[in-house]
Amino acid sequence: MMLSSAMPLLGLLICVVLPTATDAYPSGPPSSACTSLQPTGHNSSPQTVNAPYQITLDSDTYSPGQTVRVTLSGVSDTAFAGFIVQARRKDEFKDTTTSVGSFSSPPTGTKLMACHNNQVGTWTHSSNADKTTVTIEWTAPGTFEGDMAFRATVVQGPAQTYWENVLSTIITYDGPTIIPTTEKETGGQSTIQPIYLLLATATGLLSVLFLWQRLH
Repeated sequence: MMLSSAMPLLGLLICVVLPTATDAYPSGPPSSACTSLQPTGHNSSPQTVNAPYQITLDSDTYSPGQTVRVTLSGVSDTAFAGFIVQARRKDEFKDTTTSVGSFSSPPTGTKLMACHNNQVGTWTHSSNADKTTVTIEWTAPGTFEGDMAFRATVVQGPAQTYWENVLSTIITYDGPTIIPTTEKETGGQSTIQPIYLLLATATGLLSVLFLWQRLH
């Protein structure tokens, strides 16, 4: 009889102690989301219909150190509670899984987040209050990174409703001419293989050999 009467109280305690899905990381995602940009603790799968959100840029090109305004907004003022945004490389010969460039001056309700040895390369929410549009400035890296795009995961609220792979248009490099290279990055470190330089060196050696044969 005592156990039966205690059950309602036990249920109440469970509801108070366990966070609801809506409360999953209301002040921003954990570092485990840095690479996948997938929500943690939302207990659901991403939506498969077109996202009611968009990322717009005030420029479709970038040069080293250039500032670009990035806006995340809801289509027809659709509200959202949480998000995470990064600029990512599009070139398959480069690292496409880490953030590039740096964000600055996050607006109210948002913050910067450290990912991939980049302290300011990720932009996210700091509050799960409803938002319809947020804008920030992004500064391009000082090196050639090829084509890039901004990628976001947006949580509508409740937390079970979210969209992955919300993409901006591609932003292309428009800086000083740079000889193309192949690049693979591991742990934030780059290994550059100047294939065009190697080809030029080989071509020069062949020219010298041909000239030597002509003289002899």
